[in-house]
Amino acid sequence: MIFIRGDRSFPVYTGTSLTPATCTVLRTTGKLNIGRVTIPVNNGFTLIGNPYAATINFNNVYNEVGTSSAVPTNSFSLWDPNIGSAANVANGTGGWITLTSDGAGGYFAAPNPQSFDGIDVNGDIQSGAAFVVNGSGSGSVEIDEEDKVTGNDGNIALFRPSASATLPPQILSTTLYATDTSHNQDYLADGITNVFSSSFDNTLNWNKDVKKLFNLSERLSILKSNQNLSIEKSALAQAGDTIHLSVRSLKVLPYKLVIATKSFARPDLNAFLIDSFTHTSTPILLGDTAVNVNFIVTTSPASYAANRFNIVFAAAPGAVTYSDVTATQQSKNIAVQWSVSNQLNINKYVVEKSIDNTNFYPVDTTVATENSSATYNWLDVNAAVGINYYRLRSVDNTEAILYSKTVSAVIGKGIISGMQLYPNPVTNGTLQLQMNNVPAGEYGIKVISGSGQILLTETINHGATSETKSITTGKSLASGIYILEIVSPNKTITKINFENL
Repeated sequence: MIFIRGDRSFPVYTGTSLTPATCTVLRTTGKLNIGRVTIPVNNGFTLIGNPYAATINFNNVYNEVGTSSAVPTNSFSLWDPNIGSAANVANGTGGWITLTSDGAGGYFAAPNPQSFDGIDVNGDIQSGAAFVVNGSGSGSVEIDEEDKVTGNDGNIALFRPSASATLPPQILSTTLYATDTSHNQDYLADGITNVFSSSFDNTLNWNKDVKKLFNLSERLSILKSNQNLSIEKSALAQAGDTIHLSVRSLKVLPYKLVIATKSFARPDLNAFLIDSFTHTSTPILLGDTAVNVNFIVTTSPASYAANRFNIVFAAAPGAVTYSDVTATQQSKNIAVQWSVSNQLNINKYVVEKSIDNTNFYPVDTTVATENSSATYNWLDVNAAVGINYYRLRSVDNTEAILYSKTVSAVIGKGIISGMQLYPNPVTNGTLQLQMNNVPAGEYGIKVISGSGQILLTETINHGATSETKSITTGKSLASGIYILEIVSPNKTITKINFENL
């Protein structure tokens, strides 16, 4: 790296103050490179200058046979002289930007603000610029004429996204900004990027993860297996996962972390930035959005501790809609069935039973599926004679619970005319009609008041087995005596008197 100071007729540092650098022009002379240029690469970081008076693209360079064998991953780093400087105030020393292939012709960058003041995130390396690669051993980077970028070099979309049946990677970028208090302006200090995909795993692998090049001032990295990373590629995030951040060389200044996500639609997850100094937890928005987290560094060592921040993932609260819950008599047993929709983060369902509609106890546990909608069944082979009440208790991944409505079915003795009404008297406006050994088919139902007024008319379908049907009156009945009239498929009429309390 060369620092250009401009006018050298005065001392840069007098012992009491600094003299700012002045503008100057840097010229190069010599013979232009033509044809292939080969640069030796050893194990570790190697700085390579663009050998041409033209822009080259690292994606082209990496696809050279010699390069891909010497450099394990399609990743490189560029120096941005504007990092650490507030707008229009050149008081920073610059910092590294690391780029890694997104698999579709472009690159992920860390840090990753919206613009780089002339540094492209499409893999372009300007004439006169240098870049750093992390070599795996002896070999060389090969740069050829075909690696040059033709046409106007100005943020042109040089690559089209490749067609792929897989989902795009989920991106979480964390960028550190500091505040220049003398000018009341923020400046970019450093940044990192986490890439999540089902094609990656969680092991440290230099064929995908990118080692961190440290800046001269503030340094933000991902700590994994005692290694500092600029870009980490890992499997899809799961509840309980933690991104360990390492932040060093902080000054006594106000700072800001900008945590941005892209293609990170995960309704099953919540994410939080944990600050161990302030003991606070800040939600991170997952999707295509960003959140700003301001923090202060003081003279307290805990405020500038390297492990002050972590990002943790937790299961989002569960949700489910009970679309239907039934209890049906099947001979001496009772079949309980429940259908659900909008099922998210549900761990299990517990069937609870009662014989008095007050004291419920668990009788079965069913593990929830991962589908949004599902239907579950359980058969009670120990049904009691009389009314059996059931309800469902869903338990999500955070141990939160949600109850369904209560349903009931009847196991009876000596049923008159094959049909019986339970309970009688009725207290909640719902009639339970037990149908035992009666013909299958369509039955007409009427609820009639003592004065002969028809209050409810509906039709129910009865199968070949014994079962209990729930009949909801749909209105609050006054206390008194009513008639339930049932018309069977053969037109036989059965009338059952019941009392509503």
